[in-house]
Amino acid sequence: RPYKCDVCDKSYSLLRSLNSHKRCHKKEKPFQCNYCEQQFSTIGNLDKHIVIHSAAQPYKCGVCDKSFTEMNNLSSHLKVHRDGPPH
Repeated sequence: RPYKCDVCDKSYSLLRSLNSHKRCHKKEKPFQCNYCEQQFSTIGNLDKHIVIHSAAQPYKCGVCDKSFTEMNNLSSHLKVHRDGPPH
């Protein structure tokens, strides 16, 4: 992999991948949600986020009335009911 990060030594085969990675070190977040103005460092993370603004939230909590777009988010949420809120 010819493109190496000068901060953490990760390497990439594509220059655009390296440039995208470098944003995490600079805390750059050029991709903004049009619904809530939250910002993201990659377009992929923005795409994942935008789903929360749609009506499609098929993963419903059986304890309270919350629902989620992804199963892993529901699983994380269920810990609140099981373990109590984080300290």
